[in-house]
Amino acid sequence: MEALQSYTIRFSGLKNGFHDFAYEIGGDFFKHFDGSLIKNAQLKVALELERKTSGLVLQFKLTGELEMPCDRCLKQIQVPVAGDAELVVKLSADPGESTDNLWFLPITAYEINVGQFLYETISLMVPLRALCRPEDSNSCQADFEALMQQYDGSAAKEEEDGDIDPRWEKLKNLKLN
Repeated sequence: MEALQSYTIRFSGLKNGFHDFAYEIGGDFFKHFDGSLIKNAQLKVALELERKTSGLVLQFKLTGELEMPCDRCLKQIQVPVAGDAELVVKLSADPGESTDNLWFLPITAYEINVGQFLYETISLMVPLRALCRPEDSNSCQADFEALMQQYDGSAAKEEEDGDIDPRWEKLKNLKLN
């Protein structure tokens, strides 16, 4: 993906030791991944890369907010997230099978793109339930309670007024044994 080129790290020219990188991830980042649940975000990523002769160790620290719909009222809310992730990259003439946090690259590789890894890590940081904050005056709990008061007893009022659908009136005459 050419759009994720800014997340490519050319490690071939780096000396052995620690190197720091920083990224800011916004809504444009998630547009490059089909079916992404996240549409917008403001995240900061601090990456510490340790270059070794046999590979790389990448330590990610992510902080920021994801914009998501509330699971109750569907308003867009800001959900704070923070987390760490580690990726180990082994350079080998005989690459093995890569896993989530262990990647094998051929010994001739000279760069790595961490965009996909970042996307997967951020996707795993999404909370199971995203809800409005209770201290928010416009919280969905207040909206829910207002709706409950509005519709509470509406069926009883219809019965008192006698405005019952004639099709349902016939059911009153049924006797249950």
